[in-house]
Amino acid sequence: MNNFNIRLKSRYELFVDYLVIALMVLYISGASAITKSHLFVLFSFIVLCLIFIVRKRHIDVPFLLFLAIWCFINLISSLVNDLSTFSLPFFLNETGRMIMAYLMIKIVGPSLFNKFSKFTFPLIVLSLFLFTFQLLGESIFHSLAPKLNFLTQELQKQAGGWSLFVYTFNGFAVDRNSGFMWEPGAYAAILIFFLYYRLFINNFKVDTKVIIILIALFTTFSTAGYLALFVFIICYFTYHRKAIFPILLLPFAVIYGIYYYHSTDFLNDKIERYIDIGTASWEEESVDGEKYMRMSRLGIFVASVEGAIYRPLGSGVLANKHTIEKYGNEYGPNFLAKVLQQWGWLGILFFYYALYKFTRHWCNSQLMTYSFLLSMSIVLFSNPFTFRYLMFCVVFFPFISENRYMEYYLNYKMKYIDRI
Repeated sequence: MNNFNIRLKSRYELFVDYLVIALMVLYISGASAITKSHLFVLFSFIVLCLIFIVRKRHIDVPFLLFLAIWCFINLISSLVNDLSTFSLPFFLNETGRMIMAYLMIKIVGPSLFNKFSKFTFPLIVLSLFLFTFQLLGESIFHSLAPKLNFLTQELQKQAGGWSLFVYTFNGFAVDRNSGFMWEPGAYAAILIFFLYYRLFINNFKVDTKVIIILIALFTTFSTAGYLALFVFIICYFTYHRKAIFPILLLPFAVIYGIYYYHSTDFLNDKIERYIDIGTASWEEESVDGEKYMRMSRLGIFVASVEGAIYRPLGSGVLANKHTIEKYGNEYGPNFLAKVLQQWGWLGILFFYYALYKFTRHWCNSQLMTYSFLLSMSIVLFSNPFTFRYLMFCVVFFPFISENRYMEYYLNYKMKYIDRI
């Protein structure tokens, strides 16, 4: 094969990689209505399977074990749960979405997160420009909704918002930056992930990309995002304790952080309101007119913990019997609560074990590793299960066979990341 054919093949493979990344971003963002379509999910699943086969990837034994445990949990749950009927189509849909994350990480390989970061960074820069114009001309963005909301989820349409993959104008929070995600809190969560990842691969140096990510994070005005950032700042200054300037800034950062927390409504008042509400629920209406009971992020987590005590192995795709009997069929946006509800105590422990192993691939500092775990816990506590596509990629990453080349990849290729 001559050099031209080799370059052509390499560019084709790179194009396919970024096609997979684009699909990954589409599902993670959660802003488009098509990701809710079972037909589009089936189409995405088939496309990923075909690419997987064409590239001659093989299935890893840990993943087969992962699937076997998932099927076992759902089998046991269906046998002991007399409150709801096991739905095979729903089970296949949930399992298919989980497998899609595995196919993504297998197709792209160890470079997935590098390419994911490279793909989305221009979108972060774009969001800052568009958000500035949004603040200056809110009425213009509202007037564009009828023309630009054809891919937008119905609830966002009703609020006068729109999403075009690269940016979301959130009708519920016009003074906050949602970036390419469905809402500001989700955007803050993804920015926290990018912030740590950029520092991991850049030897903890604050460069232009880190500064831009921080600026974008500030424009979200996200409670969870700011709390996660506060954890990061404290740990980062402590990590550089041998440097005089950062360590001198640490007390000022702590004092200002405490002052800012108590002087802002979206931090102090919001958190106190969650504590006061506890496990109480309230009625809301879905886009199709159906009524459902909503709980706060804290409330749904407490309910999930109680349910996991009675069902320690998890309930799979079925609702937890104890939770339904005590609280009813409530919903609350909390990724960690959903993992606990589906996978039980062993599942949540495995999730953190995999998250730890993932972090250690990039980071040699125990302090910054635990900082990443805590920061991600804060933002995942505040965000729904839509983050499963990213987090399942993170969970599967340490166990794919391609990682036997990881040391080579880190030692010989990561030094070129700054040139990208």
